[in-house]
Amino acid sequence: MQAKFFNGNDGDFFFWTPEADDVVLVGPEQRAVPLPLRPLPVQAHAIQDGKRPDDDALGAGIYEYLRRYPDCEGGYELADLLQNAYPHYLMDIAAQVIMIEEKEVDAPFLRRKITGLKILALLEARPQLYYQLGRCYFEFATMFTELPDCRNHLLAAREYLQRALQLEADNPATLNLLAQIEAWFGMNAEAYRLWQQAATLVDEPTRSALLQRAAETQATSSESPLIDELEALGATLRLIGAGEFAQALEILERLQEQGRIMAELPTPEFYYLLGHCREKCTDSGQALVAYVQALELDPEFLLAQTGFDRLSRGAP
Repeated sequence: MQAKFFNGNDGDFFFWTPEADDVVLVGPEQRAVPLPLRPLPVQAHAIQDGKRPDDDALGAGIYEYLRRYPDCEGGYELADLLQNAYPHYLMDIAAQVIMIEEKEVDAPFLRRKITGLKILALLEARPQLYYQLGRCYFEFATMFTELPDCRNHLLAAREYLQRALQLEADNPATLNLLAQIEAWFGMNAEAYRLWQQAATLVDEPTRSALLQRAAETQATSSESPLIDELEALGATLRLIGAGEFAQALEILERLQEQGRIMAELPTPEFYYLLGHCREKCTDSGQALVAYVQALELDPEFLLAQTGFDRLSRGAP
Protein backbone atom coordinates (compact mmCIF):
# COMPACT_ATOMS: atom_id res chain seq x y z
CA MET A 1 0.00 0.00 0.00
CA GLN A 2 1.27 3.45 -0.90
CA ALA A 3 0.21 6.59 0.95
CA LYS A 4 1.31 8.97 -1.80
CA PHE A 5 -0.76 12.09 -2.44
CA PHE A 6 -0.37 14.07 -5.56
CA ASN A 7 -3.13 16.61 -5.76
CA GLY A 8 -4.36 17.93 -2.46
CA ASN A 9 -3.03 16.29 0.69
CA ASP A 10 -6.54 15.89 2.07
CA GLY A 11 -6.19 12.34 3.39
CA ASP A 12 -9.24 11.08 1.50
CA PHE A 13 -7.26 8.85 -0.87
CA PHE A 14 -4.52 6.27 -0.61
CA PHE A 15 -2.62 5.02 -3.64
CA TRP A 16 -2.39 1.29 -4.24
CA THR A 17 -0.10 -0.22 -6.86
CA PRO A 18 -1.33 -3.48 -8.47
CA GLU A 19 0.88 -6.50 -8.87
CA ALA A 20 1.91 -7.58 -12.37
CA ASP A 21 -0.91 -9.34 -14.24
CA ASP A 22 -3.56 -8.11 -11.78
CA VAL A 23 -7.01 -7.59 -13.34
CA VAL A 24 -10.52 -6.50 -12.46
CA LEU A 25 -13.45 -8.67 -13.50
CA VAL A 26 -16.18 -6.81 -15.35
CA GLY A 27 -19.81 -7.58 -16.11
CA PRO A 28 -21.85 -10.77 -15.95
CA GLU A 29 -19.32 -12.54 -18.12
CA GLN A 30 -16.54 -11.56 -15.69
CA ARG A 31 -14.35 -10.14 -18.45
CA ALA A 32 -10.79 -9.52 -17.26
CA VAL A 33 -9.46 -5.97 -17.67
CA PRO A 34 -5.72 -5.59 -16.89
CA LEU A 35 -4.74 -3.02 -14.29
CA PRO A 36 -1.93 -0.59 -15.13
CA LEU A 37 1.28 -0.90 -13.14
CA ARG A 38 0.91 2.48 -11.49
CA PRO A 39 -0.49 3.79 -8.20
CA LEU A 40 -4.29 3.88 -8.31
CA PRO A 41 -6.38 6.09 -6.01
CA VAL A 42 -8.55 4.31 -3.48
CA GLN A 43 -10.81 6.08 -1.02
CA ALA A 44 -9.35 5.82 2.46
CA HIS A 45 -12.52 4.33 3.94
CA ALA A 46 -12.31 1.41 1.47
CA ILE A 47 -8.89 0.28 2.70
CA GLN A 48 -8.96 -2.69 5.08
CA ASP A 49 -5.80 -3.86 6.83
CA GLY A 50 -3.62 -3.26 3.78
CA LYS A 51 -5.50 -5.83 1.72
CA ARG A 52 -6.06 -5.48 -2.02
CA PRO A 53 -9.07 -3.20 -2.56
CA ASP A 54 -11.95 -5.00 -4.21
CA ASP A 55 -12.87 -4.21 -7.80
CA ASP A 56 -15.82 -1.98 -6.89
CA ALA A 57 -13.66 0.05 -4.49
CA LEU A 58 -11.08 0.58 -7.23
CA GLY A 59 -13.71 1.90 -9.65
CA ALA A 60 -15.28 4.17 -7.04
CA GLY A 61 -11.89 5.54 -5.99
CA ILE A 62 -10.80 6.35 -9.54
CA TYR A 63 -14.16 7.98 -10.30
CA GLU A 64 -14.14 10.18 -7.19
CA TYR A 65 -10.48 11.08 -7.63
CA LEU A 66 -10.99 12.23 -11.21
CA ARG A 67 -14.03 14.23 -10.18
CA ARG A 68 -11.94 16.01 -7.58
CA TYR A 69 -8.72 16.29 -9.61
CA PRO A 70 -9.53 16.14 -13.34
CA ASP A 71 -6.15 17.73 -14.17
CA CYS A 72 -4.16 15.17 -12.18
CA GLU A 73 -0.96 13.59 -13.38
CA GLY A 74 -1.75 10.41 -15.31
CA GLY A 75 -5.42 11.30 -15.71
CA TYR A 76 -5.50 9.76 -19.18
CA GLU A 77 -4.67 6.31 -17.78
CA LEU A 78 -7.27 6.62 -15.03
CA ALA A 79 -9.99 7.72 -17.46
CA ASP A 80 -9.05 4.90 -19.84
CA LEU A 81 -9.42 2.37 -17.03
CA LEU A 82 -12.84 3.79 -16.19
CA GLN A 83 -13.87 3.45 -19.83
CA ASN A 84 -12.73 -0.16 -20.08
CA ALA A 85 -13.70 -1.48 -16.67
CA TYR A 86 -16.31 0.89 -15.24
CA PRO A 87 -18.18 2.51 -18.18
CA HIS A 88 -21.24 3.23 -16.02
CA TYR A 89 -19.27 5.97 -14.28
CA LEU A 90 -18.57 7.68 -17.59
CA MET A 91 -22.24 7.44 -18.51
CA ASP A 92 -23.03 9.12 -15.20
CA ILE A 93 -20.57 11.94 -15.98
CA ALA A 94 -22.03 12.42 -19.47
CA ALA A 95 -25.57 12.49 -18.05
CA GLN A 96 -24.60 15.15 -15.50
CA VAL A 97 -23.04 17.31 -18.22
CA ILE A 98 -26.19 17.06 -20.34
CA MET A 99 -28.50 17.87 -17.44
CA ILE A 100 -26.47 20.92 -16.45
CA GLU A 101 -26.43 22.04 -20.09
CA GLU A 102 -30.23 22.11 -20.13
CA LYS A 103 -30.74 24.56 -17.27
CA GLU A 104 -29.47 27.86 -15.97
CA VAL A 105 -26.87 27.10 -13.35
CA ASP A 106 -24.74 28.83 -10.75
CA ALA A 107 -20.99 28.59 -10.21
CA PRO A 108 -20.92 25.25 -8.30
CA PHE A 109 -22.94 23.50 -11.02
CA LEU A 110 -20.73 25.01 -13.72
CA ARG A 111 -17.66 23.71 -11.89
CA ARG A 112 -19.18 20.21 -11.98
CA LYS A 113 -19.83 20.55 -15.68
CA ILE A 114 -16.25 21.66 -16.34
CA THR A 115 -14.95 18.69 -14.36
CA GLY A 116 -17.14 16.27 -16.31
CA LEU A 117 -16.06 17.71 -19.64
CA LYS A 118 -12.40 17.49 -18.63
CA ILE A 119 -12.77 13.79 -17.78
CA LEU A 120 -14.53 13.07 -21.07
CA ALA A 121 -11.86 15.02 -22.95
CA LEU A 122 -9.17 12.80 -21.41
CA LEU A 123 -10.56 9.91 -23.44
CA GLU A 124 -10.98 11.60 -26.80
CA ALA A 125 -9.57 14.85 -28.17
CA ARG A 126 -12.77 16.13 -29.75
CA PRO A 127 -13.10 19.75 -30.87
CA GLN A 128 -16.64 19.96 -29.53
CA LEU A 129 -15.51 18.97 -26.04
CA TYR A 130 -12.75 21.59 -26.12
CA TYR A 131 -15.22 24.19 -27.38
CA GLN A 132 -17.65 23.33 -24.57
CA LEU A 133 -14.84 23.69 -22.03
CA GLY A 134 -13.86 27.04 -23.51
CA ARG A 135 -17.45 28.23 -23.42
CA CYS A 136 -17.90 27.06 -19.82
CA TYR A 137 -14.77 28.86 -18.66
CA PHE A 138 -15.92 31.99 -20.52
CA GLU A 139 -19.30 31.82 -18.77
CA PHE A 140 -17.49 31.21 -15.49
CA ALA A 141 -15.32 34.30 -16.02
CA THR A 142 -18.37 36.52 -16.53
CA MET A 143 -20.23 35.34 -13.43
CA PHE A 144 -20.19 38.15 -10.91
CA THR A 145 -18.99 35.96 -8.06
CA GLU A 146 -16.06 34.76 -10.20
CA LEU A 147 -14.84 38.17 -11.38
CA PRO A 148 -11.92 38.24 -8.90
CA ASP A 149 -10.49 35.25 -10.85
CA CYS A 150 -11.76 36.25 -14.29
CA ARG A 151 -8.30 36.49 -15.86
CA ASN A 152 -7.45 32.88 -15.00
CA HIS A 153 -10.83 31.67 -16.23
CA LEU A 154 -10.44 33.54 -19.53
CA LEU A 155 -6.93 32.19 -20.01
CA ALA A 156 -8.29 28.66 -19.53
CA ALA A 157 -11.09 29.40 -22.00
CA ARG A 158 -8.58 30.68 -24.54
CA GLU A 159 -6.44 27.54 -24.19
CA TYR A 160 -9.34 25.16 -24.77
CA LEU A 161 -10.69 27.16 -27.71
CA GLN A 162 -7.25 27.15 -29.32
CA ARG A 163 -7.13 23.37 -28.87
CA ALA A 164 -10.53 23.12 -30.55
CA LEU A 165 -9.32 25.17 -33.52
CA GLN A 166 -6.27 22.94 -33.93
CA LEU A 167 -8.68 20.07 -34.59
CA GLU A 168 -11.40 22.01 -36.41
CA ALA A 169 -10.13 25.28 -37.84
CA ASP A 170 -13.37 26.37 -39.53
CA ASN A 171 -15.84 26.35 -36.64
CA PRO A 172 -17.44 29.83 -36.56
CA ALA A 173 -18.69 29.49 -32.96
CA THR A 174 -15.17 28.74 -31.72
CA LEU A 175 -13.66 31.53 -33.79
CA ASN A 176 -16.26 34.01 -32.54
CA LEU A 177 -15.79 33.19 -28.85
CA LEU A 178 -12.00 33.21 -29.11
CA ALA A 179 -12.19 36.58 -30.88
CA GLN A 180 -14.26 37.93 -27.98
CA ILE A 181 -11.64 36.80 -25.48
CA GLU A 182 -8.76 38.21 -27.52
CA ALA A 183 -10.58 41.54 -27.74
CA TRP A 184 -11.05 41.59 -23.96
CA PHE A 185 -7.31 40.99 -23.55
CA GLY A 186 -6.60 43.90 -25.87
CA MET A 187 -5.34 41.67 -28.71
CA ASN A 188 -7.34 43.65 -31.25
CA ALA A 189 -5.46 42.57 -34.37
CA GLU A 190 -5.98 38.90 -33.51
CA ALA A 191 -9.63 39.47 -32.62
CA TYR A 192 -10.14 41.25 -35.95
CA ARG A 193 -8.56 38.33 -37.83
CA LEU A 194 -10.70 35.75 -36.04
CA TRP A 195 -13.96 37.64 -36.59
CA GLN A 196 -13.12 38.14 -40.24
CA GLN A 197 -12.44 34.42 -40.60
CA ALA A 198 -15.67 33.48 -38.81
CA ALA A 199 -17.64 35.82 -41.07
CA THR A 200 -16.59 33.84 -44.15
CA LEU A 201 -18.19 30.71 -42.69
CA VAL A 202 -21.72 31.96 -41.95
CA ASP A 203 -24.67 33.48 -43.74
CA GLU A 204 -26.50 36.76 -43.21
CA PRO A 205 -27.36 38.35 -40.84
CA THR A 206 -24.68 36.66 -38.71
CA ARG A 207 -21.99 37.56 -41.25
CA SER A 208 -22.73 41.28 -41.00
CA ALA A 209 -22.81 41.12 -37.20
CA LEU A 210 -19.37 39.49 -37.10
CA LEU A 211 -17.93 41.96 -39.60
CA GLN A 212 -19.30 44.80 -37.49
CA ARG A 213 -17.58 43.39 -34.38
CA ALA A 214 -14.36 43.13 -36.37
CA ALA A 215 -14.64 46.73 -37.56
CA GLU A 216 -15.43 48.02 -34.06
CA THR A 217 -12.44 46.17 -32.65
CA GLN A 218 -10.14 47.53 -35.34
CA ALA A 219 -11.29 51.06 -34.54
CA THR A 220 -10.81 50.64 -30.78
CA SER A 221 -7.87 52.51 -29.32
CA SER A 222 -8.51 52.08 -25.60
CA GLU A 223 -5.59 52.63 -23.27
CA SER A 224 -6.35 49.46 -21.31
CA PRO A 225 -7.99 46.15 -22.22
CA LEU A 226 -11.38 45.29 -20.84
CA ILE A 227 -9.89 42.52 -18.70
CA ASP A 228 -8.32 45.23 -16.51
CA GLU A 229 -11.75 46.72 -15.85
CA LEU A 230 -13.26 43.29 -15.17
CA GLU A 231 -10.52 42.65 -12.61
CA ALA A 232 -11.15 46.07 -11.07
CA LEU A 233 -14.81 45.15 -10.74
CA GLY A 234 -13.77 41.87 -9.15
CA ALA A 235 -11.63 43.83 -6.70
CA THR A 236 -14.70 45.71 -5.52
CA LEU A 237 -16.21 42.41 -4.33
CA ARG A 238 -13.21 41.85 -2.08
CA LEU A 239 -13.33 45.45 -0.84
CA ILE A 240 -17.03 45.18 -0.05
CA GLY A 241 -16.38 41.91 1.78
CA ALA A 242 -13.78 43.74 3.87
CA GLY A 243 -16.14 46.63 4.59
CA GLU A 244 -14.17 49.10 2.45
CA PHE A 245 -17.25 50.62 0.85
CA ALA A 246 -15.75 54.02 -0.01
CA GLN A 247 -12.90 52.43 -1.96
CA ALA A 248 -15.28 50.08 -3.73
CA LEU A 249 -17.60 52.96 -4.61
CA GLU A 250 -14.75 54.95 -6.12
CA ILE A 251 -13.94 52.05 -8.46
CA LEU A 252 -17.57 51.38 -9.34
CA GLU A 253 -18.29 54.99 -10.22
CA ARG A 254 -15.18 55.15 -12.37
CA LEU A 255 -16.26 51.99 -14.21
CA GLN A 256 -19.77 53.39 -14.64
CA GLU A 257 -18.38 56.58 -16.12
CA GLN A 258 -16.20 54.64 -18.56
CA GLY A 259 -19.22 52.58 -19.56
CA ARG A 260 -17.34 49.71 -21.19
CA ILE A 261 -18.31 46.96 -18.77
CA MET A 262 -22.02 47.67 -18.98
CA ALA A 263 -21.77 47.88 -22.77
CA GLU A 264 -20.18 44.41 -22.93
CA LEU A 265 -21.86 42.78 -19.94
CA PRO A 266 -25.09 44.54 -19.00
CA THR A 267 -25.90 43.08 -15.61
CA PRO A 268 -28.12 44.20 -12.73
CA GLU A 269 -25.50 43.10 -10.20
CA PHE A 270 -23.29 46.03 -11.20
CA TYR A 271 -25.95 48.58 -10.37
CA TYR A 272 -26.92 46.73 -7.21
CA LEU A 273 -23.34 46.91 -5.93
CA LEU A 274 -23.21 50.57 -6.89
CA GLY A 275 -26.41 51.23 -4.94
CA HIS A 276 -25.25 49.15 -2.00
CA CYS A 277 -21.97 51.07 -1.71
CA ARG A 278 -23.71 54.43 -2.11
CA GLU A 279 -26.13 53.46 0.63
CA LYS A 280 -23.29 52.42 2.92
CA CYS A 281 -21.64 55.77 2.18
CA THR A 282 -24.87 57.58 3.18
CA ASP A 283 -25.86 58.70 -0.31
CA SER A 284 -29.39 57.32 -0.22
CA GLY A 285 -30.67 59.38 -3.15
CA GLN A 286 -28.08 58.09 -5.61
CA ALA A 287 -28.34 54.59 -4.13
CA LEU A 288 -32.03 54.61 -5.02
CA VAL A 289 -31.15 55.62 -8.59
CA ALA A 290 -28.76 52.67 -8.87
CA TYR A 291 -31.35 50.22 -7.54
CA VAL A 292 -33.80 51.49 -10.15
CA GLN A 293 -31.19 50.96 -12.87
CA ALA A 294 -30.70 47.39 -11.65
CA LEU A 295 -34.44 46.74 -11.74
CA GLU A 296 -34.69 48.15 -15.25
CA LEU A 297 -32.35 45.37 -16.36
CA ASP A 298 -34.03 42.69 -14.22
CA PRO A 299 -37.39 43.58 -12.63
CA GLU A 300 -37.21 40.41 -10.52
CA PHE A 301 -33.75 41.03 -9.05
CA LEU A 302 -34.60 40.56 -5.39
CA LEU A 303 -31.61 42.30 -3.79
CA ALA A 304 -32.20 45.48 -5.80
CA GLN A 305 -35.94 45.34 -5.09
CA THR A 306 -35.25 45.00 -1.36
CA GLY A 307 -32.89 47.98 -1.45
CA PHE A 308 -35.39 50.03 -3.43
CA ASP A 309 -38.22 49.20 -1.01
CA ARG A 310 -36.07 50.00 2.01
CA LEU A 311 -35.03 53.45 0.72
CA SER A 312 -38.44 54.26 -0.70
CA ARG A 313 -40.07 53.94 2.72
CA GLY A 314 -37.16 55.61 4.47
CA ALA A 315 -36.14 52.55 6.49
CA PRO A 316 -32.57 52.47 7.83
